[in-house]
Amino acid sequence: MTAIDELPPSSGDLVWVDLGPTKGREQNGVRPAVVLTDSAFHLRNATAIICPITSNTHPWPTKVILPAGLPVAGAVLADQIRSVDRSTHGFRRVGAVPASVLAEIRLKVAVPIGAVADGDLPGPTP
Repeated sequence: MTAIDELPPSSGDLVWVDLGPTKGREQNGVRPAVVLTDSAFHLRNATAIICPITSNTHPWPTKVILPAGLPVAGAVLADQIRSVDRSTHGFRRVGAVPASVLAEIRLKVAVPIGAVADGDLPGPTP
């Protein structure tokens, strides 16, 4: 464990996490993800709310393509929101997304839960 892993994660952190076991079309296995919950939440909770990242960058309304230069490449699946126990899912931080990317992810998370209409979203990210 490195010093960064001893601190509570922050929203926007890029992490590797084991999402298994799953059923159906849920994202499975060890994969990167973006943390949505903030460090204050993590001081009181052993869980983190995350969105997994896929290598499939084909445009989709609830995907956010990660910009070049990050330690993880791919697309954030904002429609695959998960809560994971940080101590039992191999939670390991590797970086963070820019604030603008986190804002776009949060907006696209709002679509599947009905907080924002799908037509209110910007088009796919480049």
